[in-house]
Amino acid sequence: MAHTLSKLGGLKNNVECLPIDMIITIMQLLLGSGFEGFFNFFIAWARSQRPCAIGSLIAEFPVCALYKFGAVGSVTDKLCFARFFRIAERLGNADAILYARCKAILRGEGSAEVHFTVLNGLANEGHFLSMIGNISLHNRYYPDAYGEILRGLSAVFNHPYYNNFIVPALTDLRSLKTAISAIEIGHEAESVSGCPIHLIGLESGVNAGHGIRWGCLMCSISPIVNALCMS
Repeated sequence: MAHTLSKLGGLKNNVECLPIDMIITIMQLLLGSGFEGFFNFFIAWARSQRPCAIGSLIAEFPVCALYKFGAVGSVTDKLCFARFFRIAERLGNADAILYARCKAILRGEGSAEVHFTVLNGLANEGHFLSMIGNISLHNRYYPDAYGEILRGLSAVFNHPYYNNFIVPALTDLRSLKTAISAIEIGHEAESVSGCPIHLIGLESGVNAGHGIRWGCLMCSISPIVNALCMS
């Protein structure tokens, strides 16, 4: 028994000393069994770390890849998801801030003006997901704000990595939308408009990774402005 406890203690100490990239890999592997195990491991590791190390892990972790876990699993998994995102938001992770602000806007919580100010800030800093989310939410709540929407679209289309980022970003935002929808928003369903020429909607292009005719301007605009419509 003493030998076993000694081995467990050594394992605990080894985990505490592992580099952040290995901790991230372990956390990603734990997601296979649900968010609770992922979160418990993160908390256990974080208790032995300095704030700067925790901040570094949150900054390096692809938090947007976690959106899809917000609508799956047990009640405990979903509670752990919410707790992790609150921690990541407090530590300044842009993906977590985007999630929190989109959730607040879509659920009518707090000041929409404040939430949009935060999203504008993230978009202006070049956070690609926020650039798209900001456009979509402006289209939903302020459809007459043509100048803001057009400036946002111009920034997205002129982004140096637009071709590489656009489909993964739309997939991540669809996961974000699904996670927020699972919290029983209660809004009426909205129709999603597609390209008036090719009639290609959001779902086919995002799910298949193709199908949207990216050479067509309207096909390219449609999934962006509809990314967070709650249909």
